[in-house]
Amino acid sequence: MSLLAGQPPGDKPGIVPEIVDKYIQAARIQRTVLRSEPLQMEITATLLKSQLKPQRQSELCAVRRVSESGQIAYDVLRASGDDDIRRQVIGRYLTAESQARDTESSALTPLNYKFHLKGVVDRLGRRVHVLQLTPRKKKDGLFKGELWVDEATGLPVHESGQLVKAPHRFLKRLAFVRDYQIRDGLAVPAHDDITIDVRFWGRVALSIRFTHPVCVSDCD
Repeated sequence: MSLLAGQPPGDKPGIVPEIVDKYIQAARIQRTVLRSEPLQMEITATLLKSQLKPQRQSELCAVRRVSESGQIAYDVLRASGDDDIRRQVIGRYLTAESQARDTESSALTPLNYKFHLKGVVDRLGRRVHVLQLTPRKKKDGLFKGELWVDEATGLPVHESGQLVKAPHRFLKRLAFVRDYQIRDGLAVPAHDDITIDVRFWGRVALSIRFTHPVCVSDCD
């Protein structure tokens, strides 16, 4: 991945609204299509400051479903490892996610964010615009960070940042990195790396791998 040479993208009038509009159109279509498709998640949680060797760790495999109203629900397929880490960290993270809902109130739109174009990069042969996001309000589900948008399709290929509000009273600071794969005209989540400061526990790393389509054998 490399910066592309040439005129600074911010110098071209109207380029940010153009990129954002293209992204919003693509995101709305994508949200409608993906809500009909269950998403399998393999989650690994690791307590980073534990003195124990091996480190305390828990795994959980679940199917994520989103209703037409945006309600998020999870069907647990398998769980292993440290029971306390699974209940106190993974369980609370999924609870916060299901309560947040997948709606326009937290969508990446000018109503919720200010957008600034930081530059253009080459990512796997694709021309990608890097947008800096600044939330307009300190509201649940919003984050301060970056959104990378594929120029040709308007689809996201990368998101990263930190939530402006704690998602749960036991989950204090949450920072994340999400990568997408563009497949059949959709941006499909591929992997999340999340770091959470958990009250009474310290810092925990979550690694989430997504599978499309759902294949229960992947959890065996």
